[in-house]
Amino acid sequence: MIQLVITDLDKTLLNDEGLISKQNIQSIQLLKDKKISFGIASGRAKHIIQKIAKNFGIYDKVDFIISYNGVSLYEKNKDEDFNGNFLDKEIIKKLYNKFKHRDISFIIHLNNTMICNRVTKYTEKERVINQFEQMVVQDFVSILDRNYPKLMMVGESEVLCKIEEELENYKDNNFSFFKSHENFLEVVSKNVSKAEMLKVLCDKNKINLKNVLSIGDNYNDLGMIKSSGYGVAVGNAVDELKQNAKLVVSSNNEDGFAEAINYLLS
Repeated sequence: MIQLVITDLDKTLLNDEGLISKQNIQSIQLLKDKKISFGIASGRAKHIIQKIAKNFGIYDKVDFIISYNGVSLYEKNKDEDFNGNFLDKEIIKKLYNKFKHRDISFIIHLNNTMICNRVTKYTEKERVINQFEQMVVQDFVSILDRNYPKLMMVGESEVLCKIEEELENYKDNNFSFFKSHENFLEVVSKNVSKAEMLKVLCDKNKINLKNVLSIGDNYNDLGMIKSSGYGVAVGNAVDELKQNAKLVVSSNNEDGFAEAINYLLS
């Protein structure tokens, strides 16, 4: 019996134009009719996830929001935020100094502001996605006066792949990293992920992970897909996600979310 459906947002619930289709909205209503909880898990900030849900008329149907790729959990019925570990500023400094000569930009987030060391088309993409205010600080280390939800390194995919390989061998067990997009490499505190926050959500609400349907498209969804009883990959998902999913549905442009709901609840 499915107790909770939790979905990634970009390239999963949203199509490539950033819209939630009529079919997907109808499927969310079906969940509520069947008294199944519904949540969104995204790398985006909570206020933007809320805004998107309100714009498409589904916010009244959202029970949980996992934001910043698992850093924070919002339980709407309790109007309560739960935060996991922020990334230590000393780790951010180390990584910045290690990779600052690469052709990438560094991003941190503070409330509704995106702080970066230089502006590129990739920092602009992140700013527009989350509708952040922007602060450009060339002396990046100088503003690191606290811990932050995450560090983003953004740039060409080939450059990020090389950095990712180096991080695999980096002798520091206090952080985790993953690609949330081919041009976005994200670093978070150790054990922070959508999957770990999903476990917190389930523990707090007495939901069995075996009764969770999760759906996504990218590497930051992998743990969530693997740990859920019903792990689903949309057709546009990366191959590794498809290989670990129990069900592969149509793409985000072909109402894959609705297909999964209708298939598993029929």
